[in-house]
Amino acid sequence: MDANDIQEAISRACSMEYANYEDYLEKYAGKPEERSLKLLGNYFEGIGMLVSRKLVDLDLVFDFWGDVAESVWDNNITIIDGMRKDSGTRYTFEYWEFLVKEFKKRKMALSKKKQS
Repeated sequence: MDANDIQEAISRACSMEYANYEDYLEKYAGKPEERSLKLLGNYFEGIGMLVSRKLVDLDLVFDFWGDVAESVWDNNITIIDGMRKDSGTRYTFEYWEFLVKEFKKRKMALSKKKQS
């Protein structure tokens, strides 16, 4: 996986249009868009795990991936929730979710700092 693969996956994951999880499955199951979302999910899951274990600095990851990881997550939370229900586990992409929550906290802190 290289930078081009990641950029292509971001583009595909952000271009999907669906009404709900069932509609997503009908349109994208087994297609490049589904694989792209899972690729990004696994990528950000790994980064989130490293951050949660303090092996990689949150600020470094935020500066590099903050808006992308957060927007792909926010745009596809319906799908991720559906994946969690299908798999019977709430742990699907838990570290990606952790990463996004940490990014949102950081944004709030930066916003408050700027207002001071």
